[in-house]
Amino acid sequence: MRSVTRNRLKSLTNQPHKKFFLLGLLSLFWFIIRTGIKPSRITYPCQKAAATSGSLWLTIYVLPLISVLKFSNPIDLRKRNLLFASAVLVMVTIVAIGLFNSAADLQPTSSDQQTELGFVEVESKNPQASAIFVINGTTGNDDGVKKLIGLMDAKGMPFYQLDEGTPGLIARDDIVILKVNSQWDERGGTNTDLVKSLVEAIFNHPEGFTGELIIADNGQAQYGSTGHGGSLSYARNNAQET
Repeated sequence: MRSVTRNRLKSLTNQPHKKFFLLGLLSLFWFIIRTGIKPSRITYPCQKAAATSGSLWLTIYVLPLISVLKFSNPIDLRKRNLLFASAVLVMVTIVAIGLFNSAADLQPTSSDQQTELGFVEVESKNPQASAIFVINGTTGNDDGVKKLIGLMDAKGMPFYQLDEGTPGLIARDDIVILKVNSQWDERGGTNTDLVKSLVEAIFNHPEGFTGELIIADNGQAQYGSTGHGGSLSYARNNAQET
């Protein structure tokens, strides 16, 4: 019995149209079960893919089947029409959600849509505590880095070291390492607009930068968005200018 069942499943999965039948059906179940009582999950990438496959499955298999059903009883006929309308409504809802999410992904973020965090200046009682400088309401693709450098200068922590032996983080001939998170793309990675602005600031050293700048991360081999470790060339970076 087990051998017969296994052979039937193998035969079913070896034919492309039957593979899609299973994929679409499972995608629809996954979409419904995974979304559950938390509609915000609809925005997940896996849910978007499941919605696409599920809506195609409804279009190809369910709607034609319902439309050809014939009933002589008016009550059964109304039930058929109600079932057909329900299937169409589900399909249209899934497609609309997919289109809405795609439009939201493509919509550029304007400055008035940025969420600003409330920071309060606090001075540590530890004499060895590090100073943290914050510029709020920037995107990385603006003059936020210049403002940050200006704030550091005003607080006695110059970004540039202009003379040997004087305070400053970056000397003209330093070897600078920028450790970023490039294991994941999109929101999982470091803002590449910010990295670009920081690179430009270092290269614009008032005395002329003659050192070396290294951008690196440990992508951890088999992990990351592509399953092959990190990358510095993702098509969808965490940035306005991807």
